[in-house]
Amino acid sequence: MVGIYFKTNHMPVRFLIYLAITAVTRLIIDIVNVRHEATMEVMFLGGTILILAFANLVVRYASYKFPSKVNIEED
Repeated sequence: MVGIYFKTNHMPVRFLIYLAITAVTRLIIDIVNVRHEATMEVMFLGGTILILAFANLVVRYASYKFPSKVNIEED
């Protein structure tokens, strides 16, 4: 993500959503490794991942349907 930021000078929201999905997934793995059982907390975190995935879908659709205007500098 840092490489993309320095190359393009902007940070796409999609990558932040991917980062959040990864963080929640690691949290689920940590909870299951400690308690060795699936609780409602794990189900809620799974729902969180589903909501983040849906948000990513909405952002991708919006960026496809309404692309941002790129400023092209003329020499």
